[in-house]
Amino acid sequence: MQKKSVLSLSLVLVFLMSLFGSAAAAEEVNENIVDIVAADGRFSTLHTAIVAAELADTLASANSNFTVFAPTDAAFMALEAASPGITASLLADPQGALSQVLLYHVVSGKLDSAAVVGSSTLTSLQGEALKVSASDAGAFINDSQIVVVDVPAKNGIIHVIDAVLVPQAVANASATTASSESAPAAADNMTTDSATVEEPATADSQMEMATQTIAEIAMANGSFNTLLTALDAAGLANTFAQPGNYTVFAPTDDAFAKIPQATLETLLADPQGQLKDILLFHVVGDQLSRDQIATTEFITTLDGRPLTVNTEGVNIVDINGATVLIYNIPASNGIIHVIDTVLIP
Repeated sequence: MQKKSVLSLSLVLVFLMSLFGSAAAAEEVNENIVDIVAADGRFSTLHTAIVAAELADTLASANSNFTVFAPTDAAFMALEAASPGITASLLADPQGALSQVLLYHVVSGKLDSAAVVGSSTLTSLQGEALKVSASDAGAFINDSQIVVVDVPAKNGIIHVIDAVLVPQAVANASATTASSESAPAAADNMTTDSATVEEPATADSQMEMATQTIAEIAMANGSFNTLLTALDAAGLANTFAQPGNYTVFAPTDDAFAKIPQATLETLLADPQGQLKDILLFHVVGDQLSRDQIATTEFITTLDGRPLTVNTEGVNIVDINGATVLIYNIPASNGIIHVIDTVLIP
């Protein structure tokens, strides 16, 4: 194990505590790890992923202690910006790649910041090792910086990180299958340790960096073929390939698959009627980030009718009954939120 001097360790801890503040453990903490992630508005994507991978019961268990390196929504945005479509791909394989990625963020036992930076490697529940490095500039897990330390939970401790960690096994599998039709076009660009872009902290900074239009992102992703077919039939495809200012709630192919085939064929047969109305019901004439959506009860669509935003505190439960799988995918002409159900006005 690599030795770290007492002075270096002290400087790292002082830096982290002074900059972000240590969430010192209360005498009694009643919330488990999943409770804390669900209640904190910074972890909407992480919570969705935990539930999808059926790991909520594990990470909420009172019979075990865990250390979780929790990536923020901004971290998932950075991953998505680096490899468009990768988040949807992971969610489409909840018991495989998604579960491996999530378990790569978890270590058995309750390790506070001193124990973490006092180590050179940690073994994740996924099985692969996490590299720990520290300097006067801060502490890192692989290439992801720890930005908040020592958030106490009833069954462990959380350290917040600024990039999603991707294990080698998942990175290798993604590179191997990147050319298949079901894989996102940019999956082979995934990095092993993390995916970062400069200044990934806000949705606004991500949108400023976006160069692809909404249409280009949807076409490159591979998960929106039915949506693209419908937009083309309704004469709307070119709209989202041009400069603009839109928020699109984009149903995946799986979302469209929930609609009976006969109903879908009927809609496609009347592209300028009900189909166009349904598509416009998924679009807002302004760029609304996840945090902006969470502050309102209704959003007026281009169809003229409102979408209902159901929330619990700072968390978005659903939008008109649809669960948001991915928030804040930036485009040069707007922003995309991926949903699991087609919205019917």
